[in-house]
Amino acid sequence: MIPARILRALTLLLAGGLILPVQAALYRWIDEEGYVHYSDVIPPASVRQGHTELRKDGITILTVPPALTPEQIRTDERLERLRAGQERIIDRHRMEDRGLLHTFPSEGDLIHSIENQLAAIETMIKVTKNNIRRQEAWLAGLRTYAGNIERTGKPVPEEFTISSRRTERSIQRALASISTREEQKASIQARLNRDLTHYRQFSVSGRSAALGSNKRHVDHYSAVACSNKAKCDHLWNKALDYLASQRELEIQVGDSEDLFIAAPRQATTNAIATPPPQEREADLVLARVPDDKGPAGTLFLELRCQAAALDSATCLQPDLLKTLQGFDKALTQ
Repeated sequence: MIPARILRALTLLLAGGLILPVQAALYRWIDEEGYVHYSDVIPPASVRQGHTELRKDGITILTVPPALTPEQIRTDERLERLRAGQERIIDRHRMEDRGLLHTFPSEGDLIHSIENQLAAIETMIKVTKNNIRRQEAWLAGLRTYAGNIERTGKPVPEEFTISSRRTERSIQRALASISTREEQKASIQARLNRDLTHYRQFSVSGRSAALGSNKRHVDHYSAVACSNKAKCDHLWNKALDYLASQRELEIQVGDSEDLFIAAPRQATTNAIATPPPQEREADLVLARVPDDKGPAGTLFLELRCQAAALDSATCLQPDLLKTLQGFDKALTQ
């Protein structure tokens, strides 16, 4: 046990602010003009430039990067939002595909289901048209009867006028319902075409592998903002045309209104055999990321790579980088 007198002495020393001597750190830092300096003190004006703390033998202990400028902070925040939006879009497509495969084990099951829906709507349209024909015949009879009465110089009873107007409105509603159901048929047919494309992409394009990949973000990207939906639609179509024209790319996801994925085309030794779908080491992902605060959005094209291929030749392929570099120009022409 430490004697009480020694404890009191230590307490007084600490309270008095005694500072035991320690070896001063050595810093390496660069001033605003680019000159390298070594010292045990960094001038306040150079603190934001970043520095490296060294041991006595010159071994690096700690590296402090330069402080970000306000513009760099805004750029990083925007990039983070775009990447988060891209991931949400990919996750949604992945869940939709899983639901599609779970609901329809085969392509035939999907076609049969959609055909049943279309047949049901077509039956309702036929029934509605038959009702319209009956109402039109009834209305024609009312008008004939009213005309015969008018020719005698007598007033047409009010109930005939009311019945005629009700029948006219009923016919108008029936015609509107037919128009709505025709639109439903077109929407279902479009969905069938899209879902069939998904099914076929599962087996030939690597869609499933592309959506299920766990690739890393690489600091090679392009972001083109659009101010409204019409402008975004126009730029999106131009972006798809540009990427589809790149012969070195093979489309993996290309039938969506907000997602496009393409990977480097793989050479095959057998022109007849189709290689099985597999995850590529690198791909280009184009996402149409909406603006949370309005109708605007951003077309975000990014190069992504597997962890093992980061910064390697299989990731930073010249064709991919060339396509990425030409993206802005293709959209602004």
